[in-house]
Amino acid sequence: MNDPIMMYPQPSIPNPLGTTPYMQMSDDQIAQGVEAAGYRIDAAEHTRQALIRERDRRAALRAAGGAR
Repeated sequence: MNDPIMMYPQPSIPNPLGTTPYMQMSDDQIAQGVEAAGYRIDAAEHTRQALIRERDRRAALRAAGGAR
């Protein structure tokens, strides 16, 4: 009897890492997806930085006694 002793119950849903749509993609499609994701990350970071600048600008106005 070489069965391991189960320490934890099995999950009720299948492991999502076992079956992903990425497994059906070619290497070229994966490379294109990685590049596209990089562009989306860059765009999100640009938006984040713009929002941080606006937050800081508004905080400075409030601290100086300005409206808004």
